[in-house]
Amino acid sequence: MSRIPFFHHNLYRKVQYFEWALLVICLAGEALALRFAPPDPTAPNLPVSMLLVLVVVGLSFFAPVEGTYWDRLCFLFLELIVITGATAAGSARFVFPLFAVVMAKSCLLLDGRGQIITAAVAFCAQIAWAGIKMSFAMPQLLAHGLTPLTVLTILGGSLLATYVGIVMMILVAMVTRSLVAEQKSRLETERLSKEVEALATEVERSRIAREIHDSLGHSLTTLNVQLDLARKFSIEDPARSAQALQLAKELATQSLDDVRLAVRSLRSPNFDLKDAVDRLVQDARRGQSLDVSVDGEMPDLPPAVGFQLFRVIQECLTNVVKHANASRVSIAVSRKGRTVEVDFSDNGSGLKEQPHHGFGIKGMQERVESLHGSMTIQAEPQQGTRIQVKIPL
Repeated sequence: MSRIPFFHHNLYRKVQYFEWALLVICLAGEALALRFAPPDPTAPNLPVSMLLVLVVVGLSFFAPVEGTYWDRLCFLFLELIVITGATAAGSARFVFPLFAVVMAKSCLLLDGRGQIITAAVAFCAQIAWAGIKMSFAMPQLLAHGLTPLTVLTILGGSLLATYVGIVMMILVAMVTRSLVAEQKSRLETERLSKEVEALATEVERSRIAREIHDSLGHSLTTLNVQLDLARKFSIEDPARSAQALQLAKELATQSLDDVRLAVRSLRSPNFDLKDAVDRLVQDARRGQSLDVSVDGEMPDLPPAVGFQLFRVIQECLTNVVKHANASRVSIAVSRKGRTVEVDFSDNGSGLKEQPHHGFGIKGMQERVESLHGSMTIQAEPQQGTRIQVKIPL
């Protein structure tokens, strides 16, 4: 059989500590019985029992966690055989708890099938040593050989003698399996927590990238162009240089406003979509021969939804100003039942970026998908662009 992973090292170490404590008790009990107790017919060979217990002590220092499944099963069977011999030859009251230790080990080393096999072998081993004890204590049972009545008598007496050990094995197995399940659950929780943390980090990176692109990217790029113009015309055309500096100052102010808006949207539970879109439209009209109309009344939306829709509208308008060469833009935001719809259209030259390409379009799609919505883009050369967004509420 192939190797199976083992990750119960801490639990196995605790079982070993428990086993060593029991072994000390077993050796002490066997030694006292050998030295002070009167001859006991049910303990015919205490020295052999002590020797077998010492073998169990040696085995307890080995943990076949790196072996194959078959190695682990054979190791547990060997322990059961030695423990059975030690119990049959010595004082059963001291040795029989070791069967429960073997069951605990099986819950850590084997799967469900292996645990059932080990439990069956341990049960048979307990019945075996109890039967041997009865034959030593009542030799008259075997005076006429192994008759069916004798076998039934020994079997019944063995069950009565070992029911405590059997109950102990069951309880120890149940507790160990519960501890194993708890450890597996904890490890799985830790794994999922790391995955969620990594996913949250990636989502946050994408969100920050979208914010930078949508709010600052265009403004800072234009600001850099105006500063270059101001430097270029500072001597040749001071008037044009001053005009470029004035526009650069306005762009810098706009960039600061964008940063404040982003921070306010994150810290404040309130976001007014109407006011934000109005400011965006005013900025687009200023210095541009662009007719921007907002159709209808802005519906009341949750702040998180309103902010994401504002960023989508902002990116659409930025693309129009940068690429579309349009003279007219129409923006409509409406609420129909439990769905909010955004309809953005222009009469420009059509979308320069192909749908699903470019960071701007990708950022818009990610925002819409984060709200479990959908976005469609219709663009034909020289026939304008229409972008429709639907968000469930």
